[in-house]
Amino acid sequence: MTGSFPHNAGMASAGDILENPFTGQNLTFRRTAADTGGALLEVESNWSQPGQEPPEHYHPRQEEHFEVLEGELRARIGGTEHTVGAGETLAVPAGTPHSMWNPGPGPARAVWQTRPALRTEGFFELVWGLAQTAKTNPEGGPSADEAAAMMREYENEFRLGRPESG
Repeated sequence: MTGSFPHNAGMASAGDILENPFTGQNLTFRRTAADTGGALLEVESNWSQPGQEPPEHYHPRQEEHFEVLEGELRARIGGTEHTVGAGETLAVPAGTPHSMWNPGPGPARAVWQTRPALRTEGFFELVWGLAQTAKTNPEGGPSADEAAAMMREYENEFRLGRPESG
């Protein structure tokens, strides 16, 4: 790893669980990059409480697929808002700005696939790890310096905002 994060990112195994005490969201790894030869990362995400819309972001080289198992999720994809209920699916093409959250009132649960996996496991482990160790700001996010370093380290997996055009 080229960044300044002292952790074993990307070492997740099927069955491992990451919990974020700030958002009430947890991830259970179902299939890892190692399990799929890098083809995909599959997690089950649980939102135990309603939350606010997270920052808009995109994945320059990855597509995502969500299948809602319980409750409902709200998503903003390319500027259009969608509500996705149990039994429904939603795809997010690579490079498409989006955000997703549990609008409430109850919990929500979804299977979340990212293709290809790249180093998304490491990104999740870092973000959820910072929240677990309370190395975050009051909203549960990293400090400005840590956020900048994370964005450089995981620029192939995650970027804030919208892709630059032109």
